Amino acid sequence: MLDLDRFVHELLGRGESFHVYLDNPDIADGLKACRVDGDPELLLLPADRMYRLPRPVTVGRHQSDMACESLGSVFLVFRSLCAAELAAVCDLELDDSGEAPDGPDSLADLLDVDGAFEVDDRESGEPEPSHVIYSRYQEFRSKGSTHVYVRERWIVARESSLFPGYTLLGQMHDAYFAALD
Repeated sequence: MLDLDRFVHELLGRGESFHVYLDNPDIADGLKACRVDGDPELLLLPADRMYRLPRPVTVGRHQSDMACESLGSVFLVFRSLCAAELAAVCDLELDDSGEAPDGPDSLADLLDVDGAFEVDDRESGEPEPSHVIYSRYQEFRSKGSTHVYVRERWIVARESSLFPGYTLLGQMHDAYFAALD
């Protein structure tokens, strides 16, 4: 059974682990038990897998009974546009530049904001997708004898015209090796 309180605590970067899913086998198993296939909402969200939570969870004043996974990142799914309110509760800042602080990649690249991995099926003259992203950046370093292993995590609240009417709240990750000078 999925411990929802612990799941949300870890998902919002308040727990002990770096990655809510990979570092917590019990949470991973609990989510797998909640997986749903064939849900029409799956088609509306940028998700590889959808999960129906055993009961709704509350963040601030908003409730969610759904989670999704996309390229290894896990998000709570809210059926409203509430990124600004969730950001206030989770200590996230508006990321109007799309740049990850002190990171090698931009947050927009990690979120695939420009749709580099998607087929652009917009009609000629149709506007570019719009995005609102709030984030909090965290960096974890492990020093080896010849390199530093850097793991980066962003806690993200995201709205997009690509999935209108929904807000995603969760974690994005990146990792890389850097040589010691």
